[in-house]
Amino acid sequence: MKIQDNYQQTLSSIKIYLTNALPKLMGEEGKIKLNQIYDDFYYELKKGNAECQLEIKFDNVEYPVEDDEGNIYSKLIVKTHVSLPSWHNANAKVTIECAQFQLAVAEFALSLEDYLIYDVFSLNETKEEVQVRKEQNKKLLLQTEVDNVVLNADKKRMRVDNDKAIDLPKDIPEGEYESNDGNKVYKLIITSGLALLKRIK
Repeated sequence: MKIQDNYQQTLSSIKIYLTNALPKLMGEEGKIKLNQIYDDFYYELKKGNAECQLEIKFDNVEYPVEDDEGNIYSKLIVKTHVSLPSWHNANAKVTIECAQFQLAVAEFALSLEDYLIYDVFSLNETKEEVQVRKEQNKKLLLQTEVDNVVLNADKKRMRVDNDKAIDLPKDIPEGEYESNDGNKVYKLIITSGLALLKRIK
């Protein structure tokens, strides 16, 4: 499937929406304090006797998502969270004021989610980066196999430049490999039907 990275575009839309709409919600007497952590928004809102916290963040829905070309994405969605009121005693007027403010903020949060109801995709790795990672993992797994062979081989009384034939490993292709066993260094040489272990340090 074809996917377009629309993460930064969505982030810009959130900032524009909040910049324009939040002051209208709060009015002139309202106080807005923003704590932004990476691309998540944490607002402390206060108006008269009422206050609450509003969070806007990206929730990860699915990973990894691969497009037709082999690029890897995260599938995200914009979610909002509004703090519940702290239940303490207050007169009826203040209670109504706080409840109405809480409702207004919650409705504002829902309107933002409706405004950004589409799926958001963030590019994690290009197809080239995926290929590099796979090659690195392949080399790491191969080196692990080599290290295990060297570790488990009988190396008693082997001195520098000594070599000996060992059992032919199944999963290691022909070639020459180095491996450390403590402060000693060995070379594993695999040719057709033969495995040779040589101490080089």
